[in-house]
Amino acid sequence: MAISIVLGGEKHIELGAIEYGPEDGLPFITALGLAYLNWGRMEQTLEFLLRYTDDPRLATGAVPKFPDTSFRFKVKLFKKLYVKHPRFSQFHEAAESIVVGLKKANESRVRVVHCNFQGFDPGPPQAMKAVIVKYKGSDLQTLDGTWTFQALQEFNQLLCFLNNDLAAITAKVITPEFLQSLERPLSQTERAILAIRRILSRLPRLRIERPFPLA
Repeated sequence: MAISIVLGGEKHIELGAIEYGPEDGLPFITALGLAYLNWGRMEQTLEFLLRYTDDPRLATGAVPKFPDTSFRFKVKLFKKLYVKHPRFSQFHEAAESIVVGLKKANESRVRVVHCNFQGFDPGPPQAMKAVIVKYKGSDLQTLDGTWTFQALQEFNQLLCFLNNDLAAITAKVITPEFLQSLERPLSQTERAILAIRRILSRLPRLRIERPFPLA
């Protein structure tokens, strides 16, 4: 079901499912879908690079709590390790450029994902029309924007560069030699703590059976 609501004056916004796009909009939809695929792969690769070195037995293990949700915090952690950590010196130059690209790509991703598609502008140049509705206190604010086909292509090209650069780093990081280069000497206390953690991780979790549901 598609409906149109008036936000004030002549301003209106289209709501409801987008079941299919117009014929002349298919190249936009294809480009947007490809960008989403590349974003997902890039984000997974970044997550892997951070998780792979997140181990208390390594020089990189003593970091703040791993950022589970915020992409911005993951980029910050990637910079701390791959751009600044002395044991990652072989990656510093490449990783510094990647950080710039990650920040730029995330800005574009937020604009694309969190906008409300409203149709196509025939142009020239042809563009996707979008609107973002926000509340500032009790005041309703709307932001209009467009995505040209060239802008979508440039966004996807950036994601391709990032994917290839992160993959190149991954190929070097996952070698046993590199992982050994991150190892650090552990104190007797640290070794004991790790041993206890390994034992606890193998134990079955205790389940508490309640005779009746909590009110």
